[in-house]
Amino acid sequence: MTTERLTLTPFTDDDMPTMRAWLRKERVLRWYTEPDEWVRELEERDGEFSFIQHFMARLGGRAVGFGQYYACADSGEADYAAYPSAGSYSIDYMLGEDDCVGRGLGSALVGELVAAVLALPEAALIVVKPDEGNAASRACLTANGFSLDERTGVFCLYR
Repeated sequence: MTTERLTLTPFTDDDMPTMRAWLRKERVLRWYTEPDEWVRELEERDGEFSFIQHFMARLGGRAVGFGQYYACADSGEADYAAYPSAGSYSIDYMLGEDDCVGRGLGSALVGELVAAVLALPEAALIVVKPDEGNAASRACLTANGFSLDERTGVFCLYR
């Protein structure tokens, strides 16, 4: 695990080339299967997708990953329908730089996103549904206090 602190900065147009490159990596494509849709979402972050807060994860100023959070009520995602919409949020995250994988930075990234969401006064619950085969993502959630709701397959963290 690194001793440098991972930080989140707002996503800007300057981050787009980095994000496009990450979304084309085989390791990332395994989980982010529709890169053009992710790019469109980022391009429309001040319009159609303005309800999502997008970030770059940085380590010593270097962009190493991406994260976002949003209110579940605004997303219309069916995976979260079993949970109360008021105060429920979800997060998405990824490490883009290959040399950052396996260093504890995924857990740090999830931790930073959790802190950002829980800083919102209305936040009561964070829900995430990673792919069943994504053991690394599931471990990052567990390391940050999430527990799996076996009934829905959703990881939950209550305030």
